[in-house]
Amino acid sequence: MALVALWAAIAVVTACGDDDGGGEGESEGNRETRETGEIAPVRRHQIDKMTPHEIAAAPSRSGGRVARLDGVARRDGEPLAVGDHFGPGELLETDEHAHVAVDLVREVRVEIGAGAELRRGAVGEAELFLHRGTLRGTLPPVGGGSRPPLRVGTPAGTVVVPGAGDVLIAALPSGDTWVAVFSGAAVLSRGEFQGEAGERRTEGTRLLEGSAALLGRTAVAEPTEAPERVEAGWAAAGQLIEAAPGITGASRRGAAEAAGARFDEAAAWLVAERTLGRTLADQQRSLMETDPEGARALTRDIVAHSQRLIRLKVIVLGRYEQAAAAAGAAGGEISTPRVDQARELLTDS
Repeated sequence: MALVALWAAIAVVTACGDDDGGGEGESEGNRETRETGEIAPVRRHQIDKMTPHEIAAAPSRSGGRVARLDGVARRDGEPLAVGDHFGPGELLETDEHAHVAVDLVREVRVEIGAGAELRRGAVGEAELFLHRGTLRGTLPPVGGGSRPPLRVGTPAGTVVVPGAGDVLIAALPSGDTWVAVFSGAAVLSRGEFQGEAGERRTEGTRLLEGSAALLGRTAVAEPTEAPERVEAGWAAAGQLIEAAPGITGASRRGAAEAAGARFDEAAAWLVAERTLGRTLADQQRSLMETDPEGARALTRDIVAHSQRLIRLKVIVLGRYEQAAAAAGAAGGEISTPRVDQARELLTDS
């Protein structure tokens, strides 16, 4: 019931000052999301296909510099200043009147609002764990070459900005996350799956374009219209943080333990799938000389394995980011063995 009441408040707050949505300039994807709350199969397919680019092996660590600072902020407990580095594993906190802008990699900029806490991830180049407060991510269009997506893990799940866009993310005291997309698109995911062991695929995933949605601890809510202006979005996020019911420290610790267990579960799936892949490859090699037809028949199984491997990496990465954010929200930090396992599983080709 608390989630329903909070979502009703979100609908009221975000509707203030906005038009009635839709219109001639609305994209087909945005209209479909707004009207049906579903992602067309081709879009879900595209989400799966972009995953290999999100999971970058051996990322460089350029960037991560404080570009602007208003008020007081701290990095690992020490005062923060313009020009300071913000590197993997470091914790950034802002006071109740602060606003910080950090340039990560290749024009990926994040602005952190007052009373926020976040940690920079150690697996992806532009990976952050938002424990509390509000964060704005801006990714302008870039020319040639590639740029890593902005990935923001929260206690409720992960928000991914895969390309050029402007997105506001608020981690609420209730453990839920509110996301508003002003331009571009964002993917909200809880790292879930459906189907049998041999047919795992992501679910609990929503694509947002020009809309807002609540990434809840148990579900992704139906989208509504995003505020028209970024300033209105910051104000809406602040009101939602004030209105959201808090949860106890014991509940936060329980949520962190559950998120860690979900990561362990997905990691075990991925380890088993990689073992299966090696077995299939060995079987195919052994059949090449004695039974070429049988070796060719195994190709279908190997292709299916490769597809499962990609989807399982999506789930593992999302659950890792959620576990890291949940641990931070509970006042702790994800364990080093889990960080090492995530890095090994996600950067192994």
